Amino acid sequence: MCFPGRRGVRLCEWGRWAIIGAALSQQAHQLAPAGDEIGLAVVEAQVNEAAVGRNYPAHAAEHGAEVPPEPLLFLKPPSSVIGPGLSIVLPPQSERVDYEAELALVIGHRCRNVTPQEAWDYVLGVTCGNDVTARDLQRRDGQWTRAKGFDTFCPLGPWLVTGLSETDVADLEVICRVKGELRQRGRTSEMVFCT
Repeated sequence: MCFPGRRGVRLCEWGRWAIIGAALSQQAHQLAPAGDEIGLAVVEAQVNEAAVGRNYPAHAAEHGAEVPPEPLLFLKPPSSVIGPGLSIVLPPQSERVDYEAELALVIGHRCRNVTPQEAWDYVLGVTCGNDVTARDLQRRDGQWTRAKGFDTFCPLGPWLVTGLSETDVADLEVICRVKGELRQRGRTSEMVFCT
């Protein structure tokens, strides 16, 4: 994603250096030599990720589903969040694990019962996300917690772009490449539920 005139910020810029320290201590055995980058997620690992399902008509149609009349919400647990470039662990009980490139909004401070008009007051920034899903389990279970909630099923980052408005993200290209091959291309303007 490219935001003309905006500055991308590596990791986090909101003063929560404890997040970096905690992530480093958890990944100390994987530390790279000085000068190399380390893939850390851009959010705290202690928070759930709330997501909207079937938000793109083309993606819903791909799976023989319709776009619901109201947002279809689900959570991904903290254990699913990993940094960019880290390995996704494939669960042995699934035979089909899939990718979904997403625009992820990072909420900057605690909020509850926020109106759509107030929502952007709480957005710290945006980053890239991958909503990894065990498709066979998603179909079989009927609800999405297990299929989307495995450890490592939510890679985020590496960039957090701050200072954006809802208008800035209204028509961004979202793409996914697997081993360099383009697998998904869409635009945020195609989302049904965007506020």
